[in-house]
Amino acid sequence: MAPIATSRELPQLPSQKERAELRRRQLVAIADALLEEGGVEAVSMARVAEIAGCARTLVYRYFPTREELLGAVVELFYERLDEITAEAELEQTSAAGTNGEDSGVAFPGSISELWDALWEGGLGGAVLRTTPFVSAELQSLMETMIARHERRFSQPLEASGLTEQQAKVVMDSLNASFTNLLLRARRGEITREQGIELYRWLARGLLQGIRINESTQSGVES
Repeated sequence: MAPIATSRELPQLPSQKERAELRRRQLVAIADALLEEGGVEAVSMARVAEIAGCARTLVYRYFPTREELLGAVVELFYERLDEITAEAELEQTSAAGTNGEDSGVAFPGSISELWDALWEGGLGGAVLRTTPFVSAELQSLMETMIARHERRFSQPLEASGLTEQQAKVVMDSLNASFTNLLLRARRGEITREQGIELYRWLARGLLQGIRINESTQSGVES
C-alpha cells in the first residue's frame, strides 16, 4: 500500500529507546513517592510493579536489585539539586547569593527556590538522604553522591569559619530539618511560608549556637 500523501505533519510514535526511558522514569517516580509516604521499608519491587501496572519481572529488568532502584532515586534527587544550584549560581551577582538573608544557610541561592523544586519533584530522595540505616551498598552510593554534589553547600559554611567536620554535622542537621518541614507541609500541618521561615530560624540558630560555643571555648582556653 502506498503511503498517504498529505501535507500535514503526522504524529511520531516514541521509539523503543524512548519508551524504555519513559518506563524507567515511571518506576523511579513511583519509588520516590513510596519513599516519601512510608520511608525505605515502603519500597518493594512488588509494590512498584503493582502501581506501575506491570509484571515484577519488568521492574527487575530495569533494576536488578531494590538498592539499584533506590540508588536511581538518590541520583535523581542530586540531579535536581544540581539544576537548582546551577541556576542560582548563574543569577548570583555576589558571593552573598540571590537572597542575602539566605546567605550561609547551606544553600547558594534562595531557600524558597529549593523548597519549590523539591516540592514539585518529589521528596523521596530527600527522605533517603536523611535515613540513617540503609544497606552497605546503598550507604556507599549515598556517601559518593554526598561527596560529589554537596561540596557547594558545605563550602559557604566552611568559609564562614566552621571546620569541615562541623560543616558536615550542620549539613546533616539542616537536611533532616528541611525534609521534616517539607513533609509536615505535605501533610498540611504548616504552610509553605511557615516551613521556609522555620528552616531559616533553625539554620541561623544552629550556626549561631556553634559559633557561640566556639567563642566560649576560645575564651576558656585563653
